Amino acid sequence: MRALASAVLWVMGAAAPVPAQVADTTREDMPRLLSAVPLVYPDSLARAGVRGLVLVRALIDTSGHAAAAGVGTGATADPRLNSLALSYVRGLVFQAGRRNGVPVSAAIVVPVEFPPPPPEARIFAVWETDSAPELVDNPIVPYPRAAERNRLDGTVEVMAVVSASGRVEASLLRVMQSTDSVFEPAALDLVRGMVYRPARRNGLAVRCLLIVPVRFRPSDASPGIAGVTRRSRPGPPTPVVPFDEAPVLVAPPKIHYPDTLQALGIQGRVVVRAVVDSAGRVDSSTAIIVMTTDSGFDQAALSAALAARFRPAFTAGRPVAALVDLPIDFTLFPLDTAGAIHVDVVEEKPALLHHPPPTYPSGMMHRGVPGRVLIQAILDTTGHVEPGSVRVLESTHPAFSREARNVVLNSVFRPGRVKGRAVRVLIAIPIDFKIAR
Repeated sequence: MRALASAVLWVMGAAAPVPAQVADTTREDMPRLLSAVPLVYPDSLARAGVRGLVLVRALIDTSGHAAAAGVGTGATADPRLNSLALSYVRGLVFQAGRRNGVPVSAAIVVPVEFPPPPPEARIFAVWETDSAPELVDNPIVPYPRAAERNRLDGTVEVMAVVSASGRVEASLLRVMQSTDSVFEPAALDLVRGMVYRPARRNGLAVRCLLIVPVRFRPSDASPGIAGVTRRSRPGPPTPVVPFDEAPVLVAPPKIHYPDTLQALGIQGRVVVRAVVDSAGRVDSSTAIIVMTTDSGFDQAALSAALAARFRPAFTAGRPVAALVDLPIDFTLFPLDTAGAIHVDVVEEKPALLHHPPPTYPSGMMHRGVPGRVLIQAILDTTGHVEPGSVRVLESTHPAFSREARNVVLNSVFRPGRVKGRAVRVLIAIPIDFKIAR
C-alpha cells in the first residue's frame, strides 16, 4: 500500500461570537511552556544594532518538544537572527497539548524578540495568554479595483501585534504570505484599522501576536477577515440557537493532501469554522478559515469540511443548527530511513559535484525577502537524490521550499562510502536565497 501522507480531521467547540450559541464538542488544550533555555543574543549583533522579531512555526510533539520548526517571515528580523531563534525554540520544553485528556501534537507560532525585552513589554503568542484579543471594530476598505475588474479572488496572511491598549501596532504590521500582491495594500489597511479588546495574561492586558488571514472574493466587493463578520453586505444569516446536545461527527470525509505541499514535505493545520445545520450538513455559505499554517492547504481544508457529516445538535429533543470549529491536520508519515547511513558516521562524506542554479521566487525577490531552506534527503549509491526521500525540515516561506526541492532533486553528488563501498546516505542540505546588493 503506497501512502506517503495522511490528514486527520476532528471537531472541537468554536470560540463563537455569542458564547451561549456554541458548546464545546471536544476539549482542546494547547501546549503549555514548562521551561526555556536562555535566548542567545551575541554581543557582536547587539553592538551592530541588529534587532528584530522572528516568528518560528513549531510542531510540539506528545513529548513536549519541537519535532519540527521553521522560520516565518518576521516583522523586522535580520536573517542572521533566524538560526538563533530556531535554536531557542528547539530548547523549549512544553506540557504537550491535549485532546480530551490525551496528549497530541500541536502546531504553534513562537515570537522571538531580539534583544530580549523586559517581561512587561514582551510580545505573547495567543497560546500563552489567558484570553486572546477580541475584535470589537474593523474598518471597511474598498476592494482593489484591478482585482474587482478582473474578478480575482485571493488571500493575504497578515502578521499583527495588538498592543495592551487594543490597537494594532503599525510598525510591526507585515504581510506573511499572499496569493497576489494586488490585495496586499487593502489587507494591510484593513488590519491596521482594527480595534481589539486586548489579550490578558495573569489579569493584565498584554501585547499579543496575531496572524490574520484576509480573504477577498469578487462577489463580496469587500475584503473579509477570516473569523470576523463583515460590516457591509452581510449575507442571509443561518439561525443558530442554544442547544442541549452538541453536534457529533459521524462521517469524516477523505481529505486530499495537496500534491505540491506533500512533495515538498510541508505539514500544516487549518481550522474551518462553519454552521452545521439541523440535517447534520455543513452550511457552505458560513464556512470560513479562522487559522491556517499555509494558505496552500486552505482549499483542501474547506472541501473536506464541507463534505463532513454530523449528527446535528439537539435542543428539547429536536435538531437545531450549531456553530463548530473543524481543525484539519495535514501530517506526513515519517521518512523511512531503513538501510541509509547518517552522513555523520560514513567514512567518506558525499561531495556535491553539480547542481542547477536556484531560481529566486519572483514574489520574494520583488519584496526583497531573503530565504533559507533546510532539506533532508537520502542519496543513493550513485550519488543521486531518491525522489521520495525529500523532506523540508525548515523553510522561511513555501515559495523557497518549492525551488529548493527542485535544486536538490537535480543535484549530483560523489556518493558516500564505508570501507570503500558506496552506501545510501541520509543528509541535510541547506539552501540560501540572497539578493545581491
